[in-house]
Amino acid sequence: RRPNLREILANTSEAPWTLAAFMAYLSSNHCLETLEFTMDADRYKQHYMKMMANAGPTGVPSPKDRDFVQELWERLVEAYIRPSGSREVNIPSNVRDPILRKRPDELPPAPETLDPAVDKIHELMDESLLVPFLNSVYPHSGSPTTGSRPFNASQESITRLSQSHDDRQHRARDASTRNSSPPYAAAEQTGSRSYSPTSNLHRKSTPTSSSARQRRLTEAISENSTSAYPGMTDDSGDSPMHDSPTTPPTSPPLSDLNHPLG
Repeated sequence: RRPNLREILANTSEAPWTLAAFMAYLSSNHCLETLEFTMDADRYKQHYMKMMANAGPTGVPSPKDRDFVQELWERLVEAYIRPSGSREVNIPSNVRDPILRKRPDELPPAPETLDPAVDKIHELMDESLLVPFLNSVYPHSGSPTTGSRPFNASQESITRLSQSHDDRQHRARDASTRNSSPPYAAAEQTGSRSYSPTSNLHRKSTPTSSSARQRRLTEAISENSTSAYPGMTDDSGDSPMHDSPTTPPTSPPLSDLNHPLG
């Protein structure tokens, strides 16, 4: 039986459709940020809950904890949600805009604010990535073959998921020239951009060498093997919850912030 997306993400699916193979497939198609976004959104939720647990009966967290969680929010939004972000994910404007408009009050934004975006990304992975991935590896092979053409997969789907390196690098250079503009001005300029659920899942991935990517994949999977969900690994003794994610080919935006909550 072929696994569903939930089983793959929970790393409970049988070979060859393992989490390691799925991450390798996303990396080879330059759309790993789709999975990284869901991991960092989950990490933000964990830190938010930890902050509130430390607040005690008053329900008012310490300024230090509040500022740290607020920084996590800002980095997540800048990387994944803001148009032209370094790892911008493909979500429609009616999902993106409410997140961009969210301003901190006495507390950082609640994790539930990200739920519509996380649900949309799961939907996109399920509809546009899961079947090509399942078809890209052979059930009887000794090891997954993620670089080959998917068996019986739609060539149109793969083409849409596989834009050229030159196009991505050109967009990255264009984005760098806009970094001096106010973030919300950039959002207003691109707010009317069309949305396509089967394309541009991988706008901002940074290409790396095959050997470096494979090394990072191996390290990430070995660390994730004890976690019920990817991204909640114990890789830093001084991180807030000892759970900074390590994912290939580069670390997600939230993985390098170290601050003990409480």
